[in-house]
Amino acid sequence: MPRSRTPFLVALVAAIALLGAGCKQPSNTPSAYDSTTESNFVHGCTGQGSGTTLASQEACQCAYDWLVQNVPYNSANEQAPTTIATTNGGDISQSFINLDGATFSSINNGISANPDSVPPAVQDGLAKACSSRGWKVQSSSSSGGPTTSAPK
Repeated sequence: MPRSRTPFLVALVAAIALLGAGCKQPSNTPSAYDSTTESNFVHGCTGQGSGTTLASQEACQCAYDWLVQNVPYNSANEQAPTTIATTNGGDISQSFINLDGATFSSINNGISANPDSVPPAVQDGLAKACSSRGWKVQSSSSSGGPTTSAPK
């Protein structure tokens, strides 16, 4: 894995790992984009509670909002896009990009075992949408494509 992707992947793994932490108690497991999913993602992305700042609140909120709009939560959500209310007061109408069947849930399930399982389309989309909010975009990786990382 190129070194330049490491900070981004650490932030994304931390954010998604917090979602997985709720899986121990079925009643706490999110099954859709909701306030619990949003809170867990933003807390994990920023590193809140860990003593380490991974990314800014603004960058993480942007990333979450982009994911809600562009990546279906699961196959049921993919079949029925909807409008999701966010805690920052905005509503997001979903218009999914083609990710070859990847969903937030499938990325969440695969990322702890393989951080490279985040589809390039997701990494590129986050970089384009959130770089102005502090999501760090690096010029290129050893593979020649753009890479993203959460700011330190």
